[in-house]
Amino acid sequence: MVKTRAKELKDFYKLIFLKDLPLDDNNAYFNNWITGITRDCHGNIYLSDQYNSKIYKYDSNLCLQKVWGSKGSKNGQFMMPLEVIYFNESLYITDVGGGRIQIFDLNGNYKGKIDVSNANIDLNGAFFVTTDKREYLYIFVRDSSMLYVLDKSNKIIGKNNCNINKYGFINRVWCNPENRILYAGSRDGVIYDITSPDHPVRCFCAKQYVPIEAMVDFKLINDAWWFLVDHGANSLIKVEEDGKHFIWKNRRGWLLRLLHVKRLYVTIGAYGDLGRIMVVEV
Repeated sequence: MVKTRAKELKDFYKLIFLKDLPLDDNNAYFNNWITGITRDCHGNIYLSDQYNSKIYKYDSNLCLQKVWGSKGSKNGQFMMPLEVIYFNESLYITDVGGGRIQIFDLNGNYKGKIDVSNANIDLNGAFFVTTDKREYLYIFVRDSSMLYVLDKSNKIIGKNNCNINKYGFINRVWCNPENRILYAGSRDGVIYDITSPDHPVRCFCAKQYVPIEAMVDFKLINDAWWFLVDHGANSLIKVEEDGKHFIWKNRRGWLLRLLHVKRLYVTIGAYGDLGRIMVVEV
């Protein structure tokens, strides 16, 4: 086993931005819990704030453009907006608390929701959405281990039982847009390839390099580096191809989500403080 190296941020990355999220209307702190992040083809960044039921839109320089959303069950409202996904020139918001996936245009105008009633999909529990950014949207329902494939018209064109639950508590599903491989990551830091029907392939185990308390997100970059967010230890972990690995410990707020588009975007949640978004070169 290669010895773990703890790194300061300035050694681990080249820091580009470290941005506080906005205050609320009364100039008070939000309890920001940023569990979703995506980027559109125009360079805008979108964040979903689970606790405050809000969506933030930033430009490529992280200047705030718009905030929308409120708590509720009406169209355009959210009970618990877990993820925001950019697909087909629209934003797909997974409202886990409301058991639905709502669709908005890039300015926050409500367009509709995915109709799952005819497909017998139960979204009243944990579910995750990802996309290959070109043709398909994927919905993974954790309790049933079912994976559904949707086309650009939001019609369900395929489904498969991934049989993944027996391997661990799945916390995240992600599609690598470079090769369209679907990955499922478990809480204990094991990542599986679930692209092949009925045969999950264990392709990476972070535990062989470093103890993992609660992995909540991961990304594979250039087929060589795994970046993982360990929410339990509040750390960001980089594992290189040769097994070398580095850990950066966060000291303010809680690391939650990753986005990689040339740069690495990291969302940081907080209680009684401002959430933040960090942008670094990798």
